[in-house]
Amino acid sequence: MTQSARPAEVVGHNVQRILEERGWSQNELARRLGSSSPRVSMLCRGLHDPSLSFVVEIASILNCSVDELLAQNNF
Repeated sequence: MTQSARPAEVVGHNVQRILEERGWSQNELARRLGSSSPRVSMLCRGLHDPSLSFVVEIASILNCSVDELLAQNNF
């Protein structure tokens, strides 16, 4: 990972990686979040700066820690 990666890019990359590990689609995550597919797509592409509460909600749904979503070593 480069030093210049934005937090949104890191979170997006980690969410996408975890979705792939779980065999989930972005649409499945959107459904479970009660959110829109375009919002989740933008999140996974690093184009949406999620609030901390949204990151916490995603972590809960994905059964992972917030730290895992914020970890740059997975980027």
